[in-house]
Amino acid sequence: MKENKTKKPLSDFIFDELRGEILSGNLKPGERLMEIKYAQSLGVSRTPFREAVRKLEKEGLVTVLPRRGAHVSLLSVKDLCDVLDIRCALDMLAIEKFALNAKVSDLLHLKSLIDTFARATESDNLQEQAASDVDFHEYIYTHTGNERLVQIYYGLKDQLYRFRILYLKEVFEPSAVAEEHYKMLDAIRAKNVDGAKQIASLHIQNQKENLLKETKKGI
Repeated sequence: MKENKTKKPLSDFIFDELRGEILSGNLKPGERLMEIKYAQSLGVSRTPFREAVRKLEKEGLVTVLPRRGAHVSLLSVKDLCDVLDIRCALDMLAIEKFALNAKVSDLLHLKSLIDTFARATESDNLQEQAASDVDFHEYIYTHTGNERLVQIYYGLKDQLYRFRILYLKEVFEPSAVAEEHYKMLDAIRAKNVDGAKQIASLHIQNQKENLLKETKKGI
């Protein structure tokens, strides 16, 4: 674990570190968070660790079981499908709001994000693929002019990022994702709102179908 150079409260520092490890996939679903290990590595009591774990539990990233301690929360197929269903509905609304107000500079920025994703697929860089995919969709949401919609999106963001990191290689076909993003951008540029929404819906449904196929194989 990194040294706490920011001098932030230890519980916050541990929370940020563990949260980052979970979202990046370095801490796997079901993996136990060893209280003694983290407390000793920082030379502190177990109290800050327990406070951090409670915050992670509230975010749904950690599950605490009696006599079994804290474990990284599992992601069930149903959980992921439920999140993707919600995401599909939200994305179509976000696309509609964004498309009606998008400026040329917005479209150019989206293209640069897709280009970054496409380059990451060539180097098979999963972390960069996931990050640029998040940046693409997040830019659309944050430029809808609807703050409530943005808040709801951020509430799902961590779960979606974990999904991307854990299942990106098995569920996503990177070239297909890039192509769908380019098509979405073309529709937005042409002010074809219905077309853009249809592509956004198909984009999510493809992920859901691939997830269901792969889980039957046992990813």
